[in-house]
Amino acid sequence: IIHIINKAHIEILYAFIFIKKFNFNSIKSFFNQYIKLRKRIHNIKYKFTNNIEIGYLYNAIKNTYPIDAKY
Repeated sequence: IIHIINKAHIEILYAFIFIKKFNFNSIKSFFNQYIKLRKRIHNIKYKFTNNIEIGYLYNAIKNTYPIDAKY
């Protein structure tokens, strides 16, 4: 059972770290999933510093909204 729990925790971490905006139809659906994963990470007692968490969020959206894009 512990192996299954650890595997589930790793899958949550993987989903959080590698979430990408282009996998979602809208920015709203992306942020809803991001917030849901973030809560699950906190519930399993994993701690990220604010800078690391912001870095993950930035990486998740940077390919969809590049800095040099002209809007």
